[in-house]
Amino acid sequence: LGGLYAFYFYLFKAQSNLEDGLKKFGKVSNKNYKNISGALVHLSHTYWNLDGNYEEGRKLLEHSLMILKKYSAEDSLEFARVLTALAGNYRELGHYEKAIHSINNSLSIYEKYYGESHIRIIENSYKLGAIYFEVGDYHRSGELLEKAFFLLKKYYPNHNKLSSDIL
Repeated sequence: LGGLYAFYFYLFKAQSNLEDGLKKFGKVSNKNYKNISGALVHLSHTYWNLDGNYEEGRKLLEHSLMILKKYSAEDSLEFARVLTALAGNYRELGHYEKAIHSINNSLSIYEKYYGESHIRIIENSYKLGAIYFEVGDYHRSGELLEKAFFLLKKYYPNHNKLSSDIL
């Protein structure tokens, strides 16, 4: 329920519900690790959106990755999703090398499962291009943004929100 509250931006309810849920889950196990990992990701987003607490978000996301490393494969889609979130967090904190590393790892996982045409590949290529732009590598940024835009127009011609972000 906390994830649903977060999705609809009822952030105080989301935060409270997710924190309570994590207490109820108790110790991490093979049966609940995906739920706990997901709750940590959602909770990190509520901290970012409520008060810009990216440092606390980073801790939650890194904890989520530790759980996934123990109970899941490091090339799982769950792992890729957390890496993508962590890359955004690192970017906000100004840890650009860590952001680039995380999003590149995420891209590798998504490409393994989906190939180049999946929306996650396009979104992450865009995000990586934006990070390279922020650090002043305009050539690499341009390559990634052009790739993302080309793939978006090829496979998702009506996805106007991402198209406008890339442009």
